[in-house]
Amino acid sequence: MTPLAPPLTPTADEARRQLEEELAKPEYLDPGSRLSQLWEDFLRWLLGGNTGPSTTSPTTVWVVVAVVLVLALLVALAVAGPLRPERLKRKNQALFDGDERDSATIRADAEALAQASRWPEAIAMRFRAVIRSLSEAGLLQESRGMTAREAAEQASWKVERSRELLEAAALFDQVAYGRRAGSEAQYRWISDLDAALNGVSA
Repeated sequence: MTPLAPPLTPTADEARRQLEEELAKPEYLDPGSRLSQLWEDFLRWLLGGNTGPSTTSPTTVWVVVAVVLVLALLVALAVAGPLRPERLKRKNQALFDGDERDSATIRADAEALAQASRWPEAIAMRFRAVIRSLSEAGLLQESRGMTAREAAEQASWKVERSRELLEAAALFDQVAYGRRAGSEAQYRWISDLDAALNGVSA
């Protein structure tokens, strides 16, 4: 039995010619038809591995596309995490949001609002005066986007009546963002807290 001859390695010219012949086939000349064929092959695999001629209807195609998009969205949410309400509102809940006034000025504005019986705004403004005073005394470090709760928690380790400070932060959130009506009694209470923490007149 005559042994088989080893395969011959084509020369550079032969390899180029074979490549040109392969690329001259119709499926390579029309990129659109090639992509369409790949898409149909994918659909057949996804719908059960049918290897016969494509009979996929346009409706089925759109259903598959919708399913793929939904799956992609679920994966994105799993990676990025859910958009919690507190994350969406955080930007609007910044305590100062660029307000550079000193505590005395903020406190005076709060008193003016109280004189006008604008209690929700007066309460919110007086709490800002409390926090700015604590910041001026070096009892907390202000940061961009800091919320009332964050400020109160940071300062609560260094002041007396820390529980009331946390309650005042909760009251601030209620009147500033929860659209709850404040009262004169609540304003007087937070003014007393301001006086106790910062040694100012109530």
